[in-house]
This record gives sequence, structure tokens and C-alpha cells, in this order.
Amino acid sequence: MRRIQPDDDSQKLYGSWLALIPSLVPAYLGYMQAVQGRMGQSGFKQTEHSCPSGKCIVKESTILCLYFDFLVQNGLFPASPSAPRMAISIDLLDFYSALFERSADAITALAGALKTMYVRRGFPILNEQGEPIQDPFRRGIGHAVQWYDQLRSRPELMVENALDECLEFIYSANQVCSTTTSPDANKETTKETTRSSLISGSCSRLLQKRCAACFGGVRFGRTYSRHVSCGCTDSELTLRGRDGGDVHVALDATFSQRHNASAGESPWFYEPKYFVPKDEVDAAGVRITAARKKPARSYESQVPEAALDECEKSYDAADEKKEKTHGKKFDDTGLMALVCRHDVVLFLANIDTPGEQQKYAVALLDKLFEHLPDAATVAAFYDIGCVLDRSVQLYGLFPDSIVKRLLFATSVMHAYGHQWACQLVYNPRLREGLGLSEGEGTERVWSKFRKLIGVTRSSARKRRIWLLDRHADAMNRAVREDLGIWIRGRLKNGVEARTLAATQELASLDIGKDELRKQWEAQRTAQLSLRKHAPARLRKELDSVLNLQAELTTVETSLVRLQSSIEAGDEHPIAHEYVASLKRSHARAVQKVEGLYASLNVPQEFPELKGLPLNFVQVLLMARDLKINIRKRAIGSFFEWDKLSRAAGGRDQPLGTKLHQQTQKAITRRTPALTAAIRKFNGYCDQLATMHQAEWNLPLPQPLPTELAILRDDSSLLADVWITPSPTAVPRWLQDSTVRNGIRAMLTLDRCLEERRRLGDEADNLCRWYGRELAAVELALRLPKFSVIAFLLLQKKEELLLLQMRWRTPLVSAHRFQSRTEEAVRIADRLTGAIAAAPIKWVCVPSEDGAPEPGAQTSEGNDADEEVVIAHDTLDELLSLDESDIEDYLLDSVVIVESPSSPRHDFPDVEMIQRTLMFIFPPNDLDRLRQPQAMLSDDCINSGAEALLRYYAIPINRRPAILSTRLMSLHRADADDDSVWRDTSRTKYWERHYWIVPIHRLSPAAHWTLAVVYPHKDPQQIAYFDSFASQSTWEADVKDVYKMVYRLHRIAEEHGHAVADLERDAWVTYPLATRPLQTNAVDCGVWVLACIAALLQGYDGVGLTEQQLSEFRCRMTALVLLMTMRA
Repeated sequence: MRRIQPDDDSQKLYGSWLALIPSLVPAYLGYMQAVQGRMGQSGFKQTEHSCPSGKCIVKESTILCLYFDFLVQNGLFPASPSAPRMAISIDLLDFYSALFERSADAITALAGALKTMYVRRGFPILNEQGEPIQDPFRRGIGHAVQWYDQLRSRPELMVENALDECLEFIYSANQVCSTTTSPDANKETTKETTRSSLISGSCSRLLQKRCAACFGGVRFGRTYSRHVSCGCTDSELTLRGRDGGDVHVALDATFSQRHNASAGESPWFYEPKYFVPKDEVDAAGVRITAARKKPARSYESQVPEAALDECEKSYDAADEKKEKTHGKKFDDTGLMALVCRHDVVLFLANIDTPGEQQKYAVALLDKLFEHLPDAATVAAFYDIGCVLDRSVQLYGLFPDSIVKRLLFATSVMHAYGHQWACQLVYNPRLREGLGLSEGEGTERVWSKFRKLIGVTRSSARKRRIWLLDRHADAMNRAVREDLGIWIRGRLKNGVEARTLAATQELASLDIGKDELRKQWEAQRTAQLSLRKHAPARLRKELDSVLNLQAELTTVETSLVRLQSSIEAGDEHPIAHEYVASLKRSHARAVQKVEGLYASLNVPQEFPELKGLPLNFVQVLLMARDLKINIRKRAIGSFFEWDKLSRAAGGRDQPLGTKLHQQTQKAITRRTPALTAAIRKFNGYCDQLATMHQAEWNLPLPQPLPTELAILRDDSSLLADVWITPSPTAVPRWLQDSTVRNGIRAMLTLDRCLEERRRLGDEADNLCRWYGRELAAVELALRLPKFSVIAFLLLQKKEELLLLQMRWRTPLVSAHRFQSRTEEAVRIADRLTGAIAAAPIKWVCVPSEDGAPEPGAQTSEGNDADEEVVIAHDTLDELLSLDESDIEDYLLDSVVIVESPSSPRHDFPDVEMIQRTLMFIFPPNDLDRLRQPQAMLSDDCINSGAEALLRYYAIPINRRPAILSTRLMSLHRADADDDSVWRDTSRTKYWERHYWIVPIHRLSPAAHWTLAVVYPHKDPQQIAYFDSFASQSTWEADVKDVYKMVYRLHRIAEEHGHAVADLERDAWVTYPLATRPLQTNAVDCGVWVLACIAALLQGYDGVGLTEQQLSEFRCRMTALVLLMTMRA
């Protein structure tokens, strides 16, 4: 009989290994440092000793004494913890580990290959009796692989502990600086945080390391509330209610990752990173059992209870008592995973019960919330999310502090198997805020885990956990490296492609978004109020009533014929008496049938159908039930065909020829039944159309296509048969197919907008996490206490530097990563005393990274030496001038158009300029500004305007609000209010006398213009500057500026600021340039900066020749170089 539990010898063996591994760490670090940067292991180093006096008697002996640390120092790992007979190359073990991450555990294959290779080279492996050994390497290699992994994880843990300590030190230092050196600034930050709807915080480092895109943020509290029904038009509708939570995760279980009970158990040797401990899972189960024994809480679901009951019956996962595996054969029956929306495994739970019980999902979510800040909100995607949500609400499976921060949704692929009323609430494509998150990451994770099924099923129980845990870690590392690729792909293939298709669809319909949104709200309200199909009892008894009614109708017809024949013949008193008796019997039978129909309570069950003919009601209810059945069958077939298509196309694991053919035959056998059901339903539709009367105001069901390919794209498949007469006309969303198509396109646009915003947040999180992590590495490299692992820290630094290249996206430009890199070095130097501790305040100038502007020329080389030389030359030239000459040198080309009432400000001297706060001006954008034929970018405009604002040193009470170039793009893209507020709040525009708004037009060609808003003048004014003086351009832009002004006014008021009253009809708009000033295609940005310079000096316009503009450009470059120099 095979041993199940480990015996004493196994316990001693594992104990010896556990005691040996820590002692090998120094030797392993020495070896890894020696081989860093080269391939292959170093040879044995022989040490020779000689007698100092030379009088000793020489005696030579050959002794081979290999200690464990000596083996490891020379690149060999012992196959046994005591008296090893075999050692394995560490390089081979490293290669095997890398191979394991991409394939499966293949100890037997590697051992067999090594034996074959040695035999072929003339080295047969024999025992003491000289007999060949059947399997000489398998056991030794298996031990070496398992315990070398334990040794390799020790230095990794040392590096992580060092980074954790450095991050804590950096955070503490920043806290001290914010509370001691700048109390006023800290007070202002606290005030600003209080105003905002989001709360500052951070996730645990464990989650940040697993997915920096999801958990690298610093502000939490995004809500799930709906703001659609606020009475706003579509143009005024914000995305505040479409946030969809801070984090999106998915849960699902697989029962393919089972473990044979006969495989036995091994002693403990590994603490898993991802598995939730069994005692925590069991504690969640005990909590659920105790909660269900209490009376259910009052809960009003948006979805009818009958619909949720049907969903629960449709999915095996909702049946906790259903056994999905053989309970006696398997001791571990499966796995449940919690993954983020980027398919990163967050936590795993080992399933040891026959069914998929709710305790596993609850335990995983409990674990997640332990590592989230108190304000963080979560959207959890689960194939039976509707059922779990009902359990949570009824029985309080989570504390109220978690329930209010947790939203459930169904995964996209499984959503279509739910009732339509359930989909209206839980389908992520129909629910606001969830973007393009689809909740199917667990399916892709199980596909990657599939290669381990054969290995883990027959491994020891704890070894199975070790293999699964290490494989999840390897998968996460690969996914983390490709997060930038994921964001770029989702942006291009998801957001942009779907936005284009939906926009074209809406443009072809000629229906406004406001009308479509009203129709969608009306559809949701109506369909969520509908009851599901009639009970089986009602249908059967209704059939009986109709059969009796048909028989009575036949009897009545016979009576009429009998009476006619009697009247035609001789009158006989007895005959008339019989006819009268039959009529009385018929009347009594009719009364009984009507009583039986009344007992069915059809008016009570369906009061909407009161007064309609009985046969019409019967056909209508049968059509309703049949369509629900058709939908279930059709969606099941769609899923199966998709699975076959993905397997054939390489997206999923191949099924194999036999299994593929069997699946295809099974689908083919089920197709005729589905087609017959559709034909029967279409027959019901024809009957209803024949019996229908217009005054009933009851929409009729539409026939379904019999071809499955066409049926798949038919939007009416998912809608139930309508059984509620309309009090007025039939609603457009039900009657007009173009309205339904428009609603689908509108919802797609909404989801794409939400997804674009979430992608932007994730790209920011990656950049932010990169900066923090690199700062910790730089600090650790400078601390002597971590000198032992300095080479590992250098490797970590190189990995991060390569990582930021892979993480660049159109949403986060390269110079932002570069600034994070430079900032990390400055932080480490400041904390270690390498430089003066005077803080440098960086001005964050928001920008939109994208393709180079037309006409832009970039320099091939951006060497630091060349940049420094140019800057010093410019600085020397400026310093050689007198103070009175600086004004003439820098910006004397601004020509007055209209003299203002305010006086001209004196220019500050060069020393004052050098004392101003430094700010970032990216090298590529400096090249654009320097080159005369290059068009200026967003950063050139934003940073140039900031330089001008500092140069003129305008008092605070007269300083304008210079808004970023990003603002108009956000406004035109219908971005949410939080994004607009983050972009504008630092300017305190509500306190400024006028606003300067640079505008980047993309059509008909890229072009820079400028709007100036005077909200405090009487009347209120909008001035517009266009170097081309195009009337159509400024009239179109002024309308957008006008709407933007009112939006900013409302946002500031919502954040508690006192704002000036805005008049609706008293605005005056006018152009600042009435004749074209520009003749080329690249100088528009420079003209905008010249206009800003004139406005800052108090003038109402600018007048320059193009030659003077070139001089202005050169002097603008000098000013920027001067302000970006460090003292």
C-alpha cells in the first residue's frame, strides 16, 4: 500500500535541507557576483600551501574534500543535504527554472536525457555490483531543483526587504519635510484633499509589486453612483458617475487542477506567496454558515427575484452542493483565482470541497481588502456575480464598510447566459463605469496553468502548491513586463477601433445622443419591471381551459345546426325541450370554464393582460417561454463555436483532433433542435400578428433568423417577449431597430470613454511606481548596509531602466519617465547627504504624448555636454549685459497694439531669474523651440508660458490663469470633471481676473490659437487670437470656449469656491488679429507665445513682422535655457 503521509525519514530529510539552505546563501551570493555579466561557471580554485622555513619534510597526499559552500561557490548545488554523491550545475538549474516558467515541470524528461547523453558518450552509470542503474538522476535532480529554488528565493527576499526599508525611509523623510520645512504647503495640501472627492492613500506594497498599473495609484474613492438621470443633456453629462470603482478584479474557479489523494503528502518546505491559508478560507465558510442561520436582511434588488433564481439554476457554480469531482479519489479538487484586469494573479485559493462554495470567493475578496486603503472601491467580475451579490446583501457576508465599496458584475463571456433583466444590471457592457473590462482574465490564467495538470495531479500535496505558486509568480513577472504593450493594444484595438465604429454608426442614424440616452433609460426601467415567464402550473392549466373552450365551441356549433334542422322540419314539442335542455347544459359548462379561467388568476399574475382574449394570452406566454429557451440554447452554441475557433486559431489551448471532432459533432446534433425551436417561435409570431388589434397597444415579438451566424448579431435575441400593453404609443426603443442600434453604439462610446480614462490612470500609476521603485533602488545602492547585495541591486536597477522603455505609451511620454529617473537620483543623493538638501520644486506641466507635429525636426543627438555648453554660452551672453539691457535683449520685440490702463512692470535682474524655481523643459521640446522650422509642441507652449509668467513677476492679485493646452482637449473629449479639475485647480482660475487658454486645432491642419477670457469685465468678454486671422476658425472655437467657461465655473462652485456670476447673453467676443500675421505653416506656436508675452505686460495684442518673430524665438530660447539652468 502506498504511503500517504510523510514518514520520519522524510521529515528528517526535509529538516536537514531547511537547516542547510540558509548557510549556503553567502556562497551563492559570491558565485552569482562572480558570474554576473558572463556565461558559464568558473572552475575550481586550488589553493597551494608551502612551508615558510623550507625545512619541513614534504609529504604529498591527494585528498578531495568538498564542503557545501565550496560546491556552491564553484557553481554546483548538492543533490543531498548530507554526503552528496552528485552535484548539479547551478547554470543548468537556472536554465531549468527558466524552462519551467514557459513549459511544465519535467524532471523525468531532464533526467532521462542526461542519462542518454552520458551513455552515448561512453559513461554508463553503474551500481556497486556493476549493473546499469535504471534511473540514476531523477531523484537527485528533483531534490536539487526543489531546494535550489529555496536558495534562489533567499537573495530575492533580501532585495525586497532592502527596498521595503528604503521606501519606508523615503516616505518618512518626505513626511518630515512636509510637516517641518513647509507647514503652510502641507496645510494647503490637506485643504485641497478635503475638497476633492478622492482620498489620498496607497495600496500595500505586495499589491503594487504584483500590478503597478492597478495598485500604484495614490487617490481612491471612485464611486459607482449613476448621474444619467440628472436632467442634463448629453453634452453636459459628466463621467463622474461612470468611474466604476478604483480596482477591477475577476474571480473564477477551475476543477481541472485536481490532486490525487493517492499521491500523498510531503513535509512542509515552502511558504506560498499567492495562496490564501486554509484556516482563513475555512473561517470564511464558518462565517457564511453562521450568517445564513440568521434571518435574511431586507434587500430590494434591482433585478426581479425570479430572474436571479433562473440565473442560479443556469450555472453549476451557483450550486454549492453539486459535486464536480470524485470526492474519494481527489483530496484537492480545484483552484479559485483572483486576478486583476491585466491577468495578474493576485491571490489563489485551494478548493478542497466537491463544489464551488461561496467561501472561496469571500476569502479571496477578504484578502484583497486587507491590502487596500479604507477608501478604495472594487468592482468584482464573477460568472455568478448576481447570485453572490444577492447573498452578500441578504446575509451580510462582508462588513458594511466593505459592502458599500464592493460592486459585483458578471464576466462578459458568461453575461449572455444570464436572464436579460440580470444583464441590464450586471452585464459590464451595459453598466456604467466598467469601461472595456471583461472579467475573463481567469480563463486566460487557467489556460496558462493547463500545462501543469499532469504534473501537479500526481505530485505530493505541498509540492503541488509550490509548483502552482511558483508558476503564478513567473506568469506575473512576464505580464508585468508587458503592461505597456497591454495598454497600447487596448488603446488601439479596443478604444480607438470601437470608438470609430460606434461613431460611424451614430453618424448614419441621425438620432441625437440625448434622445438615445432617454430611450435607454426608458428601456431599462421598463424591462427591469417585467416579470419572468409564467409558472409551469399556469401554462398547463391554461392549456386545459383552452381545450375545454374548444370543445364547448364545437358543442355550440352542433346545437345551432340541430336547432336549424328542427326548425326546418316538423315542429315537435319534445325536440324543442331537448334543445333547450342542451342549451342550459352548455351555458352551465361555459360558466364552469369561465370559473376555471378565473381561478388561474391570470389577471392577478399578469394584470397587464386583463381583457385580452384567452387564446392570444396563451400564445403570447408560450412565445415568451420559448424565446427564453432559444436564447439559452443559442448562446451555448455561440460559446462552443467560439471555443473551437479560438483553439483552431491558436488563441486557446488546442483541443486535439478527436476532441475537436466530437465537440463539432455534438454542436451539429443540437443545431436542428435549435432551428426547429426558432421556426416554432416564428410561427407564434405569425399567430400573434393575425390576432393582434391595434387598440391593445401591445408590441408584438419579431421573428428570429434561422441562420445562427445572422442570429448572433440580432439584438432582439436578448430581449424578452413584451407582455405589457403600452398606455400610449409603442416606445421607440421597442419598435424602431435603428434606435436599438443607436443605443448599442452610444453604450459602446460610453464604455470607450471610461476605458480611455482608466488607461490614462493606469499609465500614470506605472510611471509613478517606476519612480518610487527606482528611488528605493538608488537609495539602497548608496547605503553600506546593503553592500552584500549591491550587485543584485544593480541588476534590479537595470531591469527597471529597461522596464520604463517597455512601459512608454501614448498616454505617458518618455520625458515623464526620464524626469522620474532623474528625480530618483536626486532623492537618493539628498537622503544620503551627497548634495545639499535644499528642495527643488518641480512644476508639472501636463501634456498629451503623441506623434510629432507636422514640420517638427528632432535632433539626432541630445548629449548633455552639448546642452550644457549652449546653456552656459547663453548665460554668459546675458550676464555680459547691463541690467537695463536685459529688457531689450529678451523680449523687446513685443509691439504695442492698444495701451492698457495698467503700468508696465519692471524686469527682474538675472540674479533674480536664477533664484526662481526651476522647472522641466524636455530636451526634444527645447530642440523644437531652438530650430526655426520646427512647430512647437504642447510642452513648448505650456513651459514657455510658465517661463514668461515667472519672468515678468506679476503680483499674485493681478496674475492671470494660464490654463494648459490639455484643457480644451479634455473638454472636447467629454472628459470627467475630476480630470478637468486636476488639470486646472492649481491655477486658481476662479480668483484670476482673466484666463489665457491655448488651443490646439487638429483640422483642417495642426494649428495653434489662443483664447483670452475676461469673466470679471462688464460686459464679460472672450478675445481670440489666430495668426491666420481665420473668421470661421475663431467663431467655432469661441463656442467651445464659452461652454468650457461655464463648466469651469460650475466645477469651482462644486468644490466650494466663491465664483463670479456669469451672464448667459451678455458676452462679447472679438478677434485680436484682423489680418493674417503668419505665412508659413510652423510659426503659429511662437505667435501664441508672443501674444501671451504681450498680455502679461498688460497689452491687448501683439504686432510683429515675421522677421521680428524669429528674433523673439531666439530670445525665448535664451530665457528658457536660463531658467532651466541650475545654480
